[in-house]
Amino acid sequence: MKKTTYDPVADAMYIRIWDIAPRGVTTRRVEPGVSIDYVGEMPIGVEILNVSTRVTPAELKKYMKLPTGDVDLTVAEAVNESGLAAQTLRAQISNGRLQAKKRGRDWLISRTALLNYLESRDTRGRPAKAKRARRKNSTA
Repeated sequence: MKKTTYDPVADAMYIRIWDIAPRGVTTRRVEPGVSIDYVGEMPIGVEILNVSTRVTPAELKKYMKLPTGDVDLTVAEAVNESGLAAQTLRAQISNGRLQAKKRGRDWLISRTALLNYLESRDTRGRPAKAKRARRKNSTA
């Protein structure tokens, strides 16, 4: 399943090759501004930064019509995706480390914000209880 998304604010494009949950994903940088996400040795997606410098204006106009691809997750869905406890996610929202928006009495966390938070977590300290919550170091 191929799906391409473009974010004009970040000038970044993501091409998803396989629709696999982000558990056990490692990222390898193949050149400046181009990274490939893997599960094991299987590539699942390609991220391209500074798209406007890499394609013609006509192609870029076509990409501007692509969906942004960001999905809002409830705390329960974020728990399933990250392997972290709901209490931990709510604490990080309160501390300002995890971006979320309040809708009614529920918190909504964008998948991008969750993945950014997981990537930025410090690897020191007490190991996570759930094996999938541990961040794998990517090779650059």
